[in-house]
Amino acid sequence: MKYKNIDSMLHNFGHSFCSGMNWNSKTTELQINELTQLVEKGRYPFVKINFSSGILDPGIFSDEIMASIKKYREWLPEHAEAHGIDLNCVFNISFEVKLNNGKATCLVSAEDNRGKMYAITL
Repeated sequence: MKYKNIDSMLHNFGHSFCSGMNWNSKTTELQINELTQLVEKGRYPFVKINFSSGILDPGIFSDEIMASIKKYREWLPEHAEAHGIDLNCVFNISFEVKLNNGKATCLVSAEDNRGKMYAITL
């Protein structure tokens, strides 16, 4: 287990989730745009996806977002392994979108089995 790699694993995972590779095939819109609009338009104060547990807040997203979350949850073990990370030692890998000075910002966070918290702002 390479604890020093947790930050880079989270950074890469979060950027992949925000990237042009994660788009809605029905609208050709980036998935991240749908999530940020939910926050920026005041529909929700934040959105949070826990990729470790599958818990979503709010619990309702479009079918396309749900499919994307499922795909990224399935890919997470492979991604972590490529970084030398044992997912038995890292918990609550989460992606959150919230307002910061009126603009949506993204945060990827996790906790390790030693109680250390990690947070990467994208």
